[in-house]
Amino acid sequence: MKQDIKAPAEKLVNEVKGYTDAQIDCLKLRTAKGLAQGTSALVATLLIFILGSALVLVLSFGCVMWLGEILGSYAGAAFIVAGVLALAVAIIALAKKYLFKNSFVPMYVTAFFPESKVKDIEGLDMETMQATVRVYKKEADITKAYMKAKDYYTPSRLLGNELSGNIIPKILKFLGK
Repeated sequence: MKQDIKAPAEKLVNEVKGYTDAQIDCLKLRTAKGLAQGTSALVATLLIFILGSALVLVLSFGCVMWLGEILGSYAGAAFIVAGVLALAVAIIALAKKYLFKNSFVPMYVTAFFPESKVKDIEGLDMETMQATVRVYKKEADITKAYMKAKDYYTPSRLLGNELSGNIIPKILKFLGK
């Protein structure tokens, strides 16, 4: 009988634990997504800046000198080299999502969830949505368990319980009736 009286409370505790685990999973997924996006943006920007700077310094001088001698005009050669470098930087800037963001997503998700098979940002969004649905389901389960426990532990229910049945004669005996 003692298990009967503890069952609703234990169910509620288990539901709260499940809810907490689901919330932690959601938090981890959102953190992984934020870290992946932030890191990829930082790395992409730094790489574009460093690559652009190195290209401008090294290739510009070499190509301008070489093309300048071939064309007979160093200014014309400088414009051609600048155009090629600008095109390369533009291509990298446009492709940074595919080059960088999706490469960091699996790394961060695997750090939090070693068994995960998430490979890109869309997969991470799908996994995050599924985790959010699990949280909502756990909230509903907690509400149900709470309502059952609340109904179970009412005074009228407890007085009708076998455990309470042993107490009532003692109270009556104490009162002298």
